[in-house]
Amino acid sequence: MVYRSPVISSTVKRNNIADPHTLESQFHSLSINNHHKHDTMNGPIKREYSIGHCRKCGEIVANSDDACDIAGQIYHSFCAVCVLCGRSVKNKHFFVKDQLYCEEDFLYTGFHQTLEHCIACGHLITDTILQALGQSYHLTCFKCSKCSICLDEIPFITDKNQNLFCLHDYHMTYGPRCDKCSNPICPEDGSNETVRIISMGKTFHVQCYQCQDCSLQLNDEPDRRCYPLGDILLCQACCRRRIASMKNNL
Repeated sequence: MVYRSPVISSTVKRNNIADPHTLESQFHSLSINNHHKHDTMNGPIKREYSIGHCRKCGEIVANSDDACDIAGQIYHSFCAVCVLCGRSVKNKHFFVKDQLYCEEDFLYTGFHQTLEHCIACGHLITDTILQALGQSYHLTCFKCSKCSICLDEIPFITDKNQNLFCLHDYHMTYGPRCDKCSNPICPEDGSNETVRIISMGKTFHVQCYQCQDCSLQLNDEPDRRCYPLGDILLCQACCRRRIASMKNNL
């Protein structure tokens, strides 16, 4: 019998392109360079290089610039300001149509009434929106319900309650289990189906369906068929041997 996993999804739409992890390492490098720039006797060492372009002004952001990361995008600190009042929004910001707002102006304009809500936590999404399966998520909420790995750009499955799972944890949770080894019977990477053996009302991996006495792999071939004795899986030769031994012990 073939076991097929549910539909595997991997299509996720996001409204920001930059990779936050890349930006983190770039800002970490910036911090290290600034920390060590006066460590030599010959004066400061200036090693400038670009870490990207400012989301607002489009100019290059150098490692020596005062910059910040907002929702996975680089900004000069002097560019990270509310579009209405000009106050800094580095610590508390809201995005509306790619414009930055401080909390006060965001609430004053009433934009919060039109924002999307995250299906996972129910809160407003004020920065990066991930859209999958017709629902909207915070980037931090779009994760496996078991191991919490971020599911952005990797295959995932939902259960009947719309809980998100990575493939491994879905099969560990819902996949049929082998009655011999107790491990889940799940597809190999890159596939959504696998073969399982059902015999005597039990389920087995193909490799676990073998004679208990001689470990012969059992299948539908004439010399490899299963001859169960009670609930014990046996090949024909071992089954006859056991029956003969039982008769001799009478």
